[in-house]
Amino acid sequence: LVESGAATTRLQIVSGKGAVGAGLIFGFRNPQSFYGVRISPRDVVLYEVQGGQRALIARAAQTLPLKQWHTLGVEITGKEVKVMLNGK
Repeated sequence: LVESGAATTRLQIVSGKGAVGAGLIFGFRNPQSFYGVRISPRDVVLYEVQGGQRALIARAAQTLPLKQWHTLGVEITGKEVKVMLNGK
């Protein structure tokens, strides 16, 4: 079990059918149990999946243009999770 750590990635949101977004998965225990952070053109969402069911932890409204690079990061310290988007 990871009690502290960080991960950062660069990604783009491109157009497509259905929900459009990209993100990171962390705290992966199995395909039915993990945490994730996802960006879309209109928000950033932090969620937990338990037993295959997704539960919202936090959401922040954020306008993100399509086809531009963004930096998404997660920093874990104990039970605190910090999500960073483009350095903020």
